Amino acid sequence: MTRTVSLTAVELAHAEKHCHGAEARRRCANELRVLKLTCQTAIKAGYSVSLQDGEEWVVKRSTNVHELVMAAQSTDMDRLQIRKIDDVATPLGTILFVYGNSGCEVIADYHVSLEELLKPVNAYTDYLSSRGE
Repeated sequence: MTRTVSLTAVELAHAEKHCHGAEARRRCANELRVLKLTCQTAIKAGYSVSLQDGEEWVVKRSTNVHELVMAAQSTDMDRLQIRKIDDVATPLGTILFVYGNSGCEVIADYHVSLEELLKPVNAYTDYLSSRGE
């Protein structure tokens, strides 16, 4: 199980730019770590990821984790759509991220078709929960 998800200095600054106070900055960073692990897991498994910020699709069918991370958290929620790289017409499912609660609760909903893919992400959020994060 993954116990740490590293953010680059640029990604960490991105996560913290709208969060004030040490606890809020830690929460924002943990939320972004969960999103990053989700993207890494999907891309490693042969999927592309699109990111919708609640208003528009700001990243479409990407396999670039850093691009996705840097596009995240511009609003209070993001939706990731997961697709097989060789089948762009049929999404596997979507994942809803709602920011502002905690890292372990940032994933608010996802399609059951993603259950197997998200096992490592769910294990990581369980780990964060056990730490009160």
